[in-house]
This record gives sequence, structure tokens and C-alpha cells, in this order.
Amino acid sequence: FALRYFKDAPPVFQRLFLESSDSSLVRYGRKRMKLRDLMEAAYRFLQQNQPKFSKLWDWSMCAPLLRSHDTLVRWYTANCLALVTQMNDEHKSNFLKKVLSSEELLHFRVNYLRRSCFFVSWGSFGVYHLVLVESTCSNLQSLALAVASQNPVLLEGPIGCGKTALVEYLAAVTGRGKPPAILKVQLGDQTDSKMLLGMYRCTDVPGEFIWQPGTLTQAVSNGYWILLEDIDYAPLDVISVLIPLLENGELLIPGRGDYIKAASGFQFFATRRLYSSGSGWYRQQNTCAALLDKHWTKIKVDNMSRAELKEVLQSKYQNQGVVTDRLLDIYCQLTGDKHQIADDVELDSRAEEKRPCLEGRGLSLR
Repeated sequence: FALRYFKDAPPVFQRLFLESSDSSLVRYGRKRMKLRDLMEAAYRFLQQNQPKFSKLWDWSMCAPLLRSHDTLVRWYTANCLALVTQMNDEHKSNFLKKVLSSEELLHFRVNYLRRSCFFVSWGSFGVYHLVLVESTCSNLQSLALAVASQNPVLLEGPIGCGKTALVEYLAAVTGRGKPPAILKVQLGDQTDSKMLLGMYRCTDVPGEFIWQPGTLTQAVSNGYWILLEDIDYAPLDVISVLIPLLENGELLIPGRGDYIKAASGFQFFATRRLYSSGSGWYRQQNTCAALLDKHWTKIKVDNMSRAELKEVLQSKYQNQGVVTDRLLDIYCQLTGDKHQIADDVELDSRAEEKRPCLEGRGLSLR
């Protein structure tokens, strides 16, 4: 319908210019609000059918709007022109930096991530599903802010508290739910830099070798998201590869002598385990990963409280409400006080002597 209508009608953004030749009237009051709405509508039309609308309308008359006093008008206009001229991610990022300040760009990125999380949480679109309890929402907001700022992110927390799930959820709601848009690597004692950077491998032709890029090299080159799990287990040669990437945004491949600049859209995540003791939580000492501490935006992810666990169970298994409290009693008895809030621990201190002494590997929500 829209294509048939606008085949003979003027573009949506042209109507405001036809009403008044005085551009100063556009800046204030109802005119400004109308211009916001018109440019947003033009952007939505372009998103739905870019090939048709980019040729149907004369977009050159929108160029003066890039100097508008209204930030939203500049934002929609810049995105429209980026779609019309078919800019790639790098060119679009540079273009937006010329039109908007760094603070304005950060504001729009954060709002976009928040709207995405809210929209998908109320729908059922086959993405990674989380029950958005209070602590999860708070952690998602911190994570979204770090991503919008394009900072490398380190999520710290005990086993099974949801560090990886937060990254997967944010990737899903921003259209990066499947590989290769997001890549995950489990680090361990046997992990070396070749797995991340790449190596030469032989072909079917005797004596012939080709370069096979590793997971990190692919992510940096193509602007993917990458998650390195258990960064505290990374050996020194892996840490030495990551330091220049976090410092300068460049990946050095020693065997080839290449420097690869991180492509637009690249985002680096890592997780680190915290361990429990009588005095609280602590992280593994004397690890090479401590060399990276100053480069991270750190997010502490705690265990959910008992009330939040109950909310998750009731949301996931609505027909099991009769046994929910009993299941939580058994689980919390086995795991200790890590899911109790401070007041609950204080009130429950009298029952501490009655609890069984459990030794061995701790239980988690996994």
C-alpha cells in the first residue's frame, strides 16, 4: 500500500518543507516534533524496503537536516542517508561520529539496547529466553552500557550465576544470536594462542599450506562478538596476545607479522570465576589474567536470592507451584547461604548447627 501511495505522493519529509519556507520554524515547538515524526517514518520505510524507497524519493533535500538543533532529527537523518548510500558498518560509524557527539552516540546506543531487551522479553521469537528478575535486569543494564561504550567487558561471579547467559541474551536481542555473529571459546590449561590466532594447515596438494584463521582473528577481522570463558585459566602466551588488542584495538599475529585492526562491531567479553569461603567471595590468585585487569569494564554477577529463584521457578513451571517452596528448601540446604540475602542469613543463624556438613564440589544452578 505504501509503495502505491507514494508513487504519486511527495515523500513524507518533503511535506514539512512544502508548508513553510522559513527553516527557523522547523526548530521549535510543534514543527520540530512533526519533523522528528516525519524523519522517523522515513527511516522506518527505508528499513522495510531500502531498494524501493531509496530510489523513489529524492533524499538530497534531507542533507541540511544534518545541521539541525534537534538531536533526534540528526540521528534519523544520518541513518537514512547511511541506508540510501549503502554504507558499511565502518563508514556508517565514522559518518555518525561527524554528525553526533560521542555523548549523543552513547545515549542512542544505550537506548537501542534497552528497547531491544524490553521488546524481546515480552515476545516469543525463539531467542535465548531469560526470566528478567530484578538482579538480571540490573546486570543487563550494566552490560548494555559497557557494550554501548565499546569497552571490553569482564563478568565476574560464581559458577552457574548466569555470566554467559547474560552475554547470550544481549547478543540474541541485538541480532547476534547465532555463530559466527557471536563466538565462544572455553579456555583451559591446554589452550594456546594458535587456537585463537590461527595456524597454517596442509592441503590436498603435497607441500602446500594455507592459513586458517583462529576464532579471535575471525572475530576481530569481521566485527563479531567473542566470549572467552574462564579467562583466569588462560596461559601467558594467550594473555600476551590479548594485551595489545585491549590496549590499542589491534591484533598482532606473530607468525605472519600482521596487525589486524578491530572491525566495526567487534566486542570482547570474558568471564572469571569467583570462589566462596567463610569470609566471602575471592578470585583465583597468581594467574596471568591479572595483567589484563586495568583494561576491563568489570561487572560483578551475584547469585540470585531465594525470592528471585522462586520467581524463576514460578515463571518457568507454573503448574509446579505446590512443590516450589520444598524444592527451594532442599536446594538452599545443599548450597548453603549463597542464595540468602543478608537478613535471611542473620535470622537463620540459629539453624546453622542443624545443617549437614557437606564437603566436595559445590552445587550451582547448572
